Amino acid sequence: MLKVCVALASLLLLTSCGPDASVSGGSVTGADRPDTVGTKMSPTLDAKWRGSMTIAPAAASPGQRIALRFPTNYVRGVAFSLAAWNGESWAVRYYLTSGRGSGSPAPQWWSVEDSEGRGWPDVGTVGPGPVYVMVPNIAPRGTYRLCTANARDQACELLTIGT
Repeated sequence: MLKVCVALASLLLLTSCGPDASVSGGSVTGADRPDTVGTKMSPTLDAKWRGSMTIAPAAASPGQRIALRFPTNYVRGVAFSLAAWNGESWAVRYYLTSGRGSGSPAPQWWSVEDSEGRGWPDVGTVGPGPVYVMVPNIAPRGTYRLCTANARDQACELLTIGT
């Protein structure tokens, strides 16, 4: 009787962990599924960030200025992170800052490798924008995730570089 109970419990446990099972609030996809072992997932934006920021244009060239817009009452700073998709996860590659209007510094960027001793002003901004940032002129082609870097509630959107 004990062997039957253990076997039944094991079977129930295994069937609840199939390809459609939920792990940490998300579904198992890509390399976690037995039928896609060895394949790489494509980059997507987490649903929690959808609508938190828009980028115009959403596909840009290296060195191009892009406009960022936010919900009306969204509070943020002037810093942003630009993360590249490495085939499995997002990795921050660059930091960007937006200009704050006439007489303020122009938008800037620097690579993560060149971050020592760098930072950005602790300035709060509210409203829909637009604010402008520069796509790093050395950024390789690919899909990136652009996020606020110093906001209480992070906002993100996908950006394609290399149009």
